[in-house]
Amino acid sequence: MDWVAISTWVDIAWKIGTVATLIWLGVRQQGTDNHRRIVALDDRVDGHAVRIVRVEEALKGVPSHADLQLIHDRISKGNDLTHAVQAQVAGVAGTMEVVLRKLELLDRTHYREGAE
Repeated sequence: MDWVAISTWVDIAWKIGTVATLIWLGVRQQGTDNHRRIVALDDRVDGHAVRIVRVEEALKGVPSHADLQLIHDRISKGNDLTHAVQAQVAGVAGTMEVVLRKLELLDRTHYREGAE
């Protein structure tokens, strides 16, 4: 074997080793970066979990949908009663208007001023 062939094979082996080392370092670095990102994400999620627990604790005293429905029903009943009273008052007002017109008519026809 001559030295040129040996030198060529050593050069090829050296280049393959360099490429393999670069690939290994890239994969290792990406794994380290991914691990660092996962740890950072885990820390953020833990922070969110604490915030969610605080929000849930604060919402324990808030009325439920059923409670709000009861309030809505009571307000609706009050509203219905108010409309009924308004209708009654309008009816009484109409009746009073008729009575006043009749009294005025009675006053003009039967009880004129100065007449006996």
